[in-house]
Amino acid sequence: MTATKRKTVRTTTEKGVGWKHQQRREILLRTHHDGSPCYWCGRPMTKDPAGNWDTKPLAADHTLARANGGTMADRLLHSTCNAQRGAGNWDNQR
Repeated sequence: MTATKRKTVRTTTEKGVGWKHQQRREILLRTHHDGSPCYWCGRPMTKDPAGNWDTKPLAADHTLARANGGTMADRLLHSTCNAQRGAGNWDNQR
């Protein structure tokens, strides 16, 4: 039998952002207009995960990445786009 590796999903607290980040995401979602383009890929974003190209919930993103001193999420991105963006090192190539 082959053992399969399961990717563990870290909580916001484990990622170092915690409850305040969750609150900020909720605020961003309340003011979000479905169909707004994603900063990273340009595709439309929806509050309903099924309507997003990656079928995942939208993620709160820091324009100034936390790795570079950012403290507050100020926009939403697709979850996959947020992961691809990372610390923003590739923003000029998006």
